[in-house]
Amino acid sequence: MSEGRVRVGRRHPEVTTAQVFARDTRLPDEAPLIYLGQAQADAFRDDAREGRLVCPIGDCDDRRLIVRAGSRRDHFAHRHGAGRHAAETIQHHTAKNLVGMWLRTRYPTAHIDVDTIELENGRRPDVLLRLLDGQRVGYEVQFAALTEESWAARHADYEAAGVRDVWLFGGRRYDRVGRGHAVDDRTRALPPVFEAVLARRHPMLLIDPSAGTVAFGDGPAVTQRLQARGTHPERLLHGQAIVETRWPIANARAASGVIDLPGLRAQMTNADDEHHRLWLEVSARAKSAQAERAAALHAEWLEAAARREVREQRARERRAVWRPARATTPPAAVPVPRPRVHTEQAAARQTSLWSAGALRPEPVRRGALEVERQHPEYGQWAAIQSWAAVSALPDDLRRTAMACAYVATVLSVAGPIADLPLQGLGETDQGEVLAALVADDWISLETRGGVERWRAMNEPAD
Repeated sequence: MSEGRVRVGRRHPEVTTAQVFARDTRLPDEAPLIYLGQAQADAFRDDAREGRLVCPIGDCDDRRLIVRAGSRRDHFAHRHGAGRHAAETIQHHTAKNLVGMWLRTRYPTAHIDVDTIELENGRRPDVLLRLLDGQRVGYEVQFAALTEESWAARHADYEAAGVRDVWLFGGRRYDRVGRGHAVDDRTRALPPVFEAVLARRHPMLLIDPSAGTVAFGDGPAVTQRLQARGTHPERLLHGQAIVETRWPIANARAASGVIDLPGLRAQMTNADDEHHRLWLEVSARAKSAQAERAAALHAEWLEAAARREVREQRARERRAVWRPARATTPPAAVPVPRPRVHTEQAAARQTSLWSAGALRPEPVRRGALEVERQHPEYGQWAAIQSWAAVSALPDDLRRTAMACAYVATVLSVAGPIADLPLQGLGETDQGEVLAALVADDWISLETRGGVERWRAMNEPAD
């Protein structure tokens, strides 16, 4: 095993929760914490016993510490009877201070703040690196549960603030051995949050604060998600990652403030190249689908135009039949049966005409007296009507024309006539019906005040 690498084992990173950072009360609060390295217990034992080294975790009730050494790595511990911190709290606190300590060695002239600086939008990164050229890099150490939506929202907040965010995941939730028949010590699970992380071109970075190591996930499943990034592959590979090597964080390199592990840059470059190829394929498929939709819409338009031409041709043929018949057929006096005038009977008769094929007009409110009254000259006027033009219409239009004639004859009074039941007919068919009624002297068109309206022939002029 080469120098600087750590063998990957099956243990979970949270098995040990050694507290290795303490605050020196002799230094200002903004000073870096004291780090207890391996085999350094004797160097800090007296300071801890005298109360000069205290617990730096904010919610600590009894901050006094002692130094312990033994089978586990050297570490700080609370005194007997004092409260203890949750394992996840210690892991998170240790991880972010390890990152801060590493950044200070890489960028000794930069401003590095561990969990103290709040951004303009309210976000507070675990570690904020401010380089001399104005660049800002925020490190987030994540041990608690985090959904895809929450991660995406926080990532967007950092982008909006102009901060490059780097996420390091750890603990049992994110750095655990994968499940399945083909897993080994290198296999790590892919929790759902990594779907969002990888889809936004962020590597799968892991941190083990107990061992002080960092790593990145690789393998076909990770590579596919890095390459896809919005291209929506047909089938996602099984969610397992491969962690080949864990590197001591103290030996990790950095580029523009961002952690740069061996092999990580090559992984991202290859993913970018493949993503460009996939994007070209998706764009070509989208253009092809758009062209197919345009062709289908054009075909539908042509079909609709053909159907419209057929309807218009049929209308022209009907007009060619009944117009000559109207010109050559002498008007005949066709008596119209005089109905027994009663409101209910008139409504029933009108309903029967509509059910015979005419379309029901919009309801028109009429008083009972208006329906019962007939024109004084109804008997003489009805005898001179002609059915020649109406009879020449096709069956469906002839039934509609007869319904219109009934409305004009029976229901008209001195006031405006009821709406003619022409709803549902096309403009061409309406024109044929109205022309036939005018030709047979059932209705006439008058203009009053610049407004055209239909007047029944039995309606007296004002």
